[in-house]
Amino acid sequence: MANNNNKHIAVQETEIERDLDINECNSLTDNCNLTNNVCVNSIGSYNCYKGEWSTWSECSKTCGSGYKYSFLNEPIELQQEHYRSLTCMKTKCPVDGVWSHWTTDQSCSNSFCNCSIRLERYCNNPAPDAGGYDCFGINVRYLENNKICQVNGGWTQWTPWSLCSQPCQNGVKTRYRSCTNPVPKNGGLPCNGSNTDKIPCFLDKCKNVTVNFGIIFTDENYNESEKLEGKIKTAIQNLYKKFNKTVPFNLKLNSMKNVNSYWPGP
Repeated sequence: MANNNNKHIAVQETEIERDLDINECNSLTDNCNLTNNVCVNSIGSYNCYKGEWSTWSECSKTCGSGYKYSFLNEPIELQQEHYRSLTCMKTKCPVDGVWSHWTTDQSCSNSFCNCSIRLERYCNNPAPDAGGYDCFGINVRYLENNKICQVNGGWTQWTPWSLCSQPCQNGVKTRYRSCTNPVPKNGGLPCNGSNTDKIPCFLDKCKNVTVNFGIIFTDENYNESEKLEGKIKTAIQNLYKKFNKTVPFNLKLNSMKNVNSYWPGP
């Protein structure tokens, strides 16, 4: 507030004039030096008037940047009211939060993907400040994409290795997997590769083994002895039916004798 001892006080007629015009009152030295005179700036000039400034008004805004004013009292020579102003701020204005735009989770952007699309937004456009309200509502939501999904096939884990296919002479161990993890569907691609895997085992050559049989029979003739030979071969081969049939296997029934007593064997 100005008092009677202030001799040089600058006044702007309008805020626009203040911005466009040089305030000569700020550079005065001996002008308007009469007691209680005030300097009133005008465009390109200034005037000296008798009077006093009123007390400063309240700030024009309750929050944020505003102005407070002081008016020239008893302006007898003036045809219009003049004032001076100062910027003021009581407190920062509260800013309520505003949501940003929804953003999309790109991991589910495939047009053939049957999944939930995740949308997210943020309370930062602007963010709440100085006691303003937070954004109202949810920040995440999901949209169901119900278009048909192409599913490519996937392999299961390999099964354990099997036992060797034969005890000697190039056996094979085998393991398996299946294209069911997941099963291809809706035009999806099948699994790439084989469902069977093999490795060699027991590579040593099979040893020759001599087998002697003692056979007791009654009333066998020659033709029946040939049939018996075939039966014995079949019985032995059945023991190795899962093995490699290329392994040499010979059986010869050289002689048969008719006895009436039990043969105790070795």
